[in-house]
Amino acid sequence: MNNKSGCARKLEFPPPNCSEQHLMNVSDLLARARSAAGRKTEYKLGKGGMKPLAALPDAGGGQCDCSGYVAWALGISRKTDNPFYKNVNGGWIETTAVHKDIASEVGLFSPCPAQLGCIVVYGDAGGGQGHIGIVTATANKDGELVASKVLHCSSGNWKKNGDSVLETPANVFTNNPRTVYGWYEGIDRNSLAETMNIEIRRALAVDPSAATLAPGATWPSPVIVHQYGTPSGYVPIWGCLGEAARFCQAGMMINADGAPNAYNPADTGTDYLRNAGAPPRDQPNAPHSKWRWWGIATRNGAPVVQNSGPWKGYYVSTTALVNAGQPDDVPARYVDSDAIPFIVVPGVERGRALLGDYAFIVNRGNGQSSPAIVADLGPKDKIGEGSIELARRLGIRENPRRGGTSKPDIFYIIFPGTGKSRGQALAKIEQNANELFETWGGMERLATLPRLIPLTA
Repeated sequence: MNNKSGCARKLEFPPPNCSEQHLMNVSDLLARARSAAGRKTEYKLGKGGMKPLAALPDAGGGQCDCSGYVAWALGISRKTDNPFYKNVNGGWIETTAVHKDIASEVGLFSPCPAQLGCIVVYGDAGGGQGHIGIVTATANKDGELVASKVLHCSSGNWKKNGDSVLETPANVFTNNPRTVYGWYEGIDRNSLAETMNIEIRRALAVDPSAATLAPGATWPSPVIVHQYGTPSGYVPIWGCLGEAARFCQAGMMINADGAPNAYNPADTGTDYLRNAGAPPRDQPNAPHSKWRWWGIATRNGAPVVQNSGPWKGYYVSTTALVNAGQPDDVPARYVDSDAIPFIVVPGVERGRALLGDYAFIVNRGNGQSSPAIVADLGPKDKIGEGSIELARRLGIRENPRRGGTSKPDIFYIIFPGTGKSRGQALAKIEQNANELFETWGGMERLATLPRLIPLTA
């Protein structure tokens, strides 16, 4: 039964911290749950979670178990008056009861897909104890979203690390066929999308136990090591244990930056001026001298105009990667999108990819491919952008205004740490990137990979 606040879908018995005005949001939940990590809490069955307002799940006692930790993170006591739990076990929030709760029509948790901020749990069975945690990242497994990262309190964490509360890969849950996901009704579902935009850029450590050879395979299986995106589509970044290479599959937008004919004062260049700068918010018709520019060279705040050459009168378009030794107000300093195959990486949280690193790109839709270099920085929540010349080589419509592709057929692989943080001649890019790709395994290895399509919320 839903009330107006959505707090108690199952039963008109709102949890203690659930009111129409004060639902905990997902970001608060994760911050609270993470605050208990690194405190050297000892794992002790039956301990913790009795004082939801305490600063730590052990309430200063130094001991906790998985159910106590999760109950505390959710802001509820593990000893509850909720009728469902009173009927099941006398009023205790523990793994087997929560597992039953998710499958029932009453209680505190509703079934949900794997998603940020939900709980993941399996109950006691066959003499083994159940386990529960909080999902902090998801991955696509056989076309279905599953937990890839969890915050949890476990004896294994304590024995291996001297700290029972840690954020780790989710194998203990994903390897258990009884695992289910649930949403606590005291958490604001409307806060999920905003929090995902933040959390999606948190780097995920490679899980060594997942990086094993598949039967008959020559190369290690990839695991998700990072993600970028928005609720319209998360792009997982993959890697393998012991390898620096990072790869993904996405669409491709066209980046004209660096091309001498990209932008001009009349906005008739190959790309729109709004892709290189923006006027003040309250002055949409302001002169270009007052615009904020990120893709055009400026002098005293005004965009620099080319004074000679075939594109005289056009602005000098810039890239983050530059050709050393050239003045900053001439096109030769920047990487020409119309001549050099390059890719763009997000401007923050780039992982290990650096400007100047070599890359190799394959259009898995038509088989065309090209070596490339990392030459520019783009929006922090997007990945999948390349130069005009790269699009040309991949058989993609190269017009920056109307080209590109939204089909997630473009395979990008970057070799971090291989560049020199400066522009390179085309012949050098082709030689080095081709060699790196072939050493990685080339087209033969790529053929063994599934379609690494973007995830959706």
